[in-house]
Amino acid sequence: MRARAPRPSCLARLAFAFAVTLFFVLGVTSRALAAGDATKGSAILARKGCTGCHSMDGSPRVGPSLRGLYGANRTVTTAGLTRDVVADDAYIARALRDPDADVVVGFRGTMPRFDLGDDDVAHVARAIEQLSAPAPATTAAAASSSSSAMGMLSLSAAWFVGLHLLLSSIPVRRRLIGALKPGGFALVYSLVATLGLVGIVLSFRAAPYVEVWLPPRAFRWLPVLAMPIAILFMVAGFSTPNAASVGQGSVAAEEDAVRGIFTITRHPALCGFALWALAHLFANGELRAIIVFVAILTLAITGMAHIDRRRAAELGDTWVQYTNRTSLLPFAAIATGRAKLDLRGIGLFRILAAAFLYVAVLHTHALLIGASPMP
Repeated sequence: MRARAPRPSCLARLAFAFAVTLFFVLGVTSRALAAGDATKGSAILARKGCTGCHSMDGSPRVGPSLRGLYGANRTVTTAGLTRDVVADDAYIARALRDPDADVVVGFRGTMPRFDLGDDDVAHVARAIEQLSAPAPATTAAAASSSSSAMGMLSLSAAWFVGLHLLLSSIPVRRRLIGALKPGGFALVYSLVATLGLVGIVLSFRAAPYVEVWLPPRAFRWLPVLAMPIAILFMVAGFSTPNAASVGQGSVAAEEDAVRGIFTITRHPALCGFALWALAHLFANGELRAIIVFVAILTLAITGMAHIDRRRAAELGDTWVQYTNRTSLLPFAAIATGRAKLDLRGIGLFRILAAAFLYVAVLHTHALLIGASPMP
């Protein structure tokens, strides 16, 4: 016997069952895609340095604020055309993975790409969704807080530079060394520097984004390329007997005083700080960064000149002979034949230590500073 074809009512029931099943699967899938942990998302935003460019309180920065973003209509430019989109999970995923695809009108497309998995994207979306639109009072409070943070940053930078120069002045330095001894003075000096740096970092993170100029995108590579050299200068300068350091003036009279990093410059640590500041000044056009790095650059340059003047007054001809064999500007003594590059004196250990510190800085920069170091 030939099997009879299913009756229309049977086919309809099968179609209905298939549709229900498909609807259920799609529903489960959509809920899975929409899942996510806001706490984990906030951690990802901080780790990737997103809060350096996107505020969480509605205050203006280089990128759109994340508060009130989720579910809002956004006017964006896509492939040269302006269109309106809804900031949903798909929008956030696209913004993270291909930020130049949809650029919010009024902002520049300078955000780096993030290769995040679906779970991480969902976590970030939930964190952004959790942020509600700010009330007018909240916005006013945020503006007041931002202004206070910028003022605190300026004071911290002034503290950092001013007290360094004060403690380095010959009359103050002599009195403190006489009272505290060289070791005690070095401890006080280090404490002052540490307090200044902590104040700068904390107030920098709280200060608002105020754009002074927009550096070319290629300039973002300058800190990445310059910092290995800057860190090596600092590591070698601090770990090698240094005629310019506190209590080590007698080193200038030693026959092998000019060795290792000092064949490159007699102020390696300060040159490292100056290089750090210059590279970041070119890569950052915002007011808070300019305040910090101008302060560091000013301190580094004036510090080198101040140390030379103080050592000349203390050591006389010994320092003159030392400066004749070295240079303030890196590689100047080598270029003029007054010194010969001594890589062996720098040592493989210092180079490896500097490399380790550089990698550590790359991985903690977003957490400590609030911005990713990568272009």
